[in-house]
Amino acid sequence: GFGGVPIQQIIADSTTSNEQLLQSNAEPSLMRAFPNPYVGSTTIELTTTQPGRTKLEVFNTAGQKVAELINEVLPIGKHSVEFSAKKSGLAAGLYTVVLTCSEKVEVIRVMEYGE
Repeated sequence: GFGGVPIQQIIADSTTSNEQLLQSNAEPSLMRAFPNPYVGSTTIELTTTQPGRTKLEVFNTAGQKVAELINEVLPIGKHSVEFSAKKSGLAAGLYTVVLTCSEKVEVIRVMEYGE
């Protein structure tokens, strides 16, 4: 898991967890998605501050992992990856994107509208 926290709890708390992470770490956000909301696809940009295994996973509103966009050791710096629910065989809607790197967890939500 994510530091012993079930993913359902992370998803349920994700509206406040970004603010709590920012307050507790006083660090800039490590991840953003643009455009968001989107039609077709969105670009998820992330910044790694330490080298190490980086996981970028997408969960549906039921807490099920529906996509794994990154699971590899990345160098320090900016990285980007495209996500499209439709191209992944998923329905348009709300998804939770979870970034895990160097013991840090960051959560954002993305909304895909149907075309």
